[in-house]
Amino acid sequence: MSRIGLTRSILVNSAPIQSSPIRSETSSVIEVKNDITQEDVNRLIAEKHRLSQEAAKLKARISRLEMQNKIKERTDKENPRFLTRGEFEYRAIEQQLIQQRATMNELLMSDKAAQIYELKESIRLIFEEKERLKDLQLEKQMEINAKKAEWEELQRTDGPEIFQQQIIIIDELKEKLAKFRKANEKLRLKVENLKDQKEIETKLAGSQPKRQTDYLRILIRDAEEATKKIDEKIEESIYQHSEIMKGLHIELLQKGLDKESLL
Repeated sequence: MSRIGLTRSILVNSAPIQSSPIRSETSSVIEVKNDITQEDVNRLIAEKHRLSQEAAKLKARISRLEMQNKIKERTDKENPRFLTRGEFEYRAIEQQLIQQRATMNELLMSDKAAQIYELKESIRLIFEEKERLKDLQLEKQMEINAKKAEWEELQRTDGPEIFQQQIIIIDELKEKLAKFRKANEKLRLKVENLKDQKEIETKLAGSQPKRQTDYLRILIRDAEEATKKIDEKIEESIYQHSEIMKGLHIELLQKGLDKESLL
């Protein structure tokens, strides 16, 4: 049986409660004292239990005194001035019982105060949990906003449009490289033809003027220098192309992207 049920059962089995100055005074104290601790609740429970035991003892004594009173009534009819000691004791016990009932009622009010205290604690815990969840939600929202901003910056600097532009540049470099190789091949063939022609002319006309020989040497030298410059441009274009592709590959790996995901 709960504390409230036990208190109510005692009050139902008892006589009606009379007003008492102790009750009003204690009630005012309870109204003023709002901060009730668990120690106060335990003390009130122990006090209520003690008073319940005393009330039970008093009821037993009253029952015995009522039996004695019935016997005394017959004696009083014979001698009205005769008052036994039991009658005085009965009246004292009856007054004490009234006070005990008032105290029990005050304990009931204290029990309600304890319930209010428990409700306040529950409300406080719920409020703190709500604030914690609100802070957690705010933190998650900030993380989402940061990720969104990072993604937008990535789209702006290395998004599909930028990647397509890089692809166009790479294709143009490949096209230029192919042209350089083609021109280099033509110059190489031209140089070889000039060399062959020089050897033939040297064998067939070893007495040609020195001026013609010098002219052929100049043509061969110019062809060789042009070929060398073209080879250097081709190597430089290949190197630049390789560096661009390497940089794009490293950047995409760092950001967790690949060409297929951007296209």
